[in-house]
Amino acid sequence: MHSLTETITRTAIDISGRVGSLYDGWRDQILGTLDINTMKTSTIRSRSLLCKVQKYDMNKSPNLAQMIGIEDELRLSTLVNFVPKIGLSSIIDYPYSINKYTRCFRYHYLDRKEHLFNDQNQIEKWNKTSMPDNSATHMITEISFGIDIVVILQLPPHDKLVNDIDTALEKIQHHLQNSLENMIIASDVERLFDQILFTTVYSNIPKLVQIEKFLDLCHNLNQLKKNPTDCELLKYRLTPIKWFFLEYTGDVTQYFPLESEFRDIFENDLLQSSIVLKQACSRLDENTRRFLQKHLALQLLEVHQLYSQGKIYHEDVIQRLQSLIITIRSGQEIDVDIGQIFRNEPHLQAKADMISELQRQEFEYCNAADCGIQDGDDQTIIEQKLTQYKPSPQSGKVVVVQDGPYNYTEVRGKNEYTTGHRTLCFKIEQLNGWSLFGIISKSSPLQEHSYSSPSCYGWYNGDYFVYRNGQSVGGQGHDAVENDIVNLTIDCDHRLIRLINERTNRTLELLVDIDKCPFPWQLHLNLNLAPTRIRILS
Repeated sequence: MHSLTETITRTAIDISGRVGSLYDGWRDQILGTLDINTMKTSTIRSRSLLCKVQKYDMNKSPNLAQMIGIEDELRLSTLVNFVPKIGLSSIIDYPYSINKYTRCFRYHYLDRKEHLFNDQNQIEKWNKTSMPDNSATHMITEISFGIDIVVILQLPPHDKLVNDIDTALEKIQHHLQNSLENMIIASDVERLFDQILFTTVYSNIPKLVQIEKFLDLCHNLNQLKKNPTDCELLKYRLTPIKWFFLEYTGDVTQYFPLESEFRDIFENDLLQSSIVLKQACSRLDENTRRFLQKHLALQLLEVHQLYSQGKIYHEDVIQRLQSLIITIRSGQEIDVDIGQIFRNEPHLQAKADMISELQRQEFEYCNAADCGIQDGDDQTIIEQKLTQYKPSPQSGKVVVVQDGPYNYTEVRGKNEYTTGHRTLCFKIEQLNGWSLFGIISKSSPLQEHSYSSPSCYGWYNGDYFVYRNGQSVGGQGHDAVENDIVNLTIDCDHRLIRLINERTNRTLELLVDIDKCPFPWQLHLNLNLAPTRIRILS
């Protein structure tokens, strides 16, 4: 009889498993399937449901895969590429930062379980010579079916909207948890949820990932769970292979999980290095739009070099860990220094520091594609192409938001304003998400959520998006859309700013409290999602 204390559970990332499938616990991979026709199986209906909404602590960087219940060993196998990042496990690569405006919606419905009978008489029927000749450590003896959905919602940075959305989310959660009826969604709730910046869906059911709107997803969940054929694999229960070959006297492949201390070190370091590489890649990847500052060309080349070193280091660490993890899980003696595996970790931090420093400096950009810079160009070739590049004199400076892990991007002008007035002209060539036009005091530190700085004055697009002293004070935000031209007047003498949309002729004005926003002032933009492209005309 096999003991539950020796069985283990795994989230069904690879959905090819069946009762009787062999499992390689060293690498968390499904192998072949044994003939289980001589063994009895049974199906048990469960129909249990968990539905909840979670907020996040700003002081912590949550491990999303851990929070949704992906097992410790399976997360590590995913990080070292034993297991593909698909389905629920792809949440490990969630590309955006987590903050107080992030919500996690979880819907976990268990429909049924199918399992092998734990019968000693049946086990003895197995032929001792049929021991599988592979690296199987376990057999799948139970599988569960159901619906597992995780939705990450990024709410707008507006306290009233956030409170309204949170109230609606609580009602949706209560309905889905306690009612079997299809949910009826009012039009005002639909308009409210249209304000959500972006929605990212992870699920064990591929067709659900394709649904773009959160409310559309919720509307169909009760109907979906009524049809068992719509349910997909949730979990595997794995039983040691030795329990099915009691008379076998040869070597048996065994499995030993990592000690939690080692596992936590490996996971935390891999997650950190992966985050840093994503941040660097979002700015330096040749396949995305990136920009170079002419008078910081050498520093940017250094960033490229540091990124390349970091990428090589990360891949080297993964290879070393793959070997080490198999050694530990197979019960062999460890003959390596764990600390040496992460010997080059300072390279990652140095790269992150360099990127952060470049973000804090003023940039006059040129497009790498326009320069003819290609993947594989060495330092000398890049320098030559940068030297030869001459931007069109008709082109104004351009501010662009790229794809990357950040929710917001602060942009400041180079000039400082203390007296007189100056009008700046912008053309919105592309717009996605939120865009703030305004001013900020030079003394305020740069930050991702710069709209919350006490010296921020300006307008986001949409209703209730007037910002004064870093707080949303209600009122009408700007109405600019793609191809609009807007003029921002900075009037130091009268201590006010004015925004005019040339298309609609709408004029917005804000009086500035210089105790909150002391001179000198600077142009201040805060942009949200890619693709956003704003050209400074004058």
